[in-house]
Amino acid sequence: MTTIVVDRRVRVMVADSKLTISFPGLKREDIQARTTKIRQYGAVMVGASGESPWTEQILKWARTKRTKALKFPREAKVEGLILFEQRIWHIDECGEPIELDQDFFAIGSGAHSAMGAMLAGASPIEAVEIACKVDPHSELPVQVLKYTDGQ
Repeated sequence: MTTIVVDRRVRVMVADSKLTISFPGLKREDIQARTTKIRQYGAVMVGASGESPWTEQILKWARTKRTKALKFPREAKVEGLILFEQRIWHIDECGEPIELDQDFFAIGSGAHSAMGAMLAGASPIEAVEIACKVDPHSELPVQVLKYTDGQ
């Protein structure tokens, strides 16, 4: 799946880069590639974890005005993170963004490892690197988005 970490204190979002492609008759582990899981659109950083095309729907939604909730099928396995104006928003399979009242958060299959690393003092980059060591669905290299006022 994925590991994505966001930290509003330092205005950064970090992700692993592993993509697993599933085809009928093949095991999930048979086809692997790399992909970009986090993007920045002006002052908005967004990351998505889960199954395509639902992850792409979150990324595309963040590029627009974001005025209405996303709609996913009941069986969709997807979640997203948004960092906007130093506020963290989480999107689950219900599609409604919910603001989180904490300084950092992680999603994906490596989320627990990354959160534990952050609670122990790791930086967001270190947290994703640690998650990649223990989560078989996350893999280096990491991708990093750091907000600057010039973007």
